[in-house]
Amino acid sequence: MLSMTVEDITHTDDLSSYLTEFNKILSAEVDGYTMDKRCVRKDGKVIHVGISAESIGNKDGKVEYLVAFMKGITPRMESEKIFRASKASATCCHAEFLRSRSCY
Repeated sequence: MLSMTVEDITHTDDLSSYLTEFNKILSAEVDGYTMDKRCVRKDGKVIHVGISAESIGNKDGKVEYLVAFMKGITPRMESEKIFRASKASATCCHAEFLRSRSCY
C-alpha cells in the first residue's frame, strides 16, 4: 500500500476532477479544497472519502507543504442513496394516489 500513488487508489471516474483540484493547489491558484471522491481498496471494493486539503506557502507564496485530511464517508453515501430511492418511490406513490383520486 505504501508504494501506491493517489492515482492508483482513486476511482477512475473521479481521477480527473481530483487531479484538477490537486493541481490548482500546487500551482497556488487556490489555498485549499474540499471534495468527496471514491477510492478503490486493495480487494477491489469501492469506498467513499471526503478530503480537505490546505497548502502552506513560503515567503515567496510558493506551496511548501500540503496538509490533507481524509475521512471515510461510505455509510453517509449509502444512507443518501437509500434516502433518494425512498424519496423517488414516495413521489411515485403520491402521484399514483393523486391519479387514482381524480377518477372519482
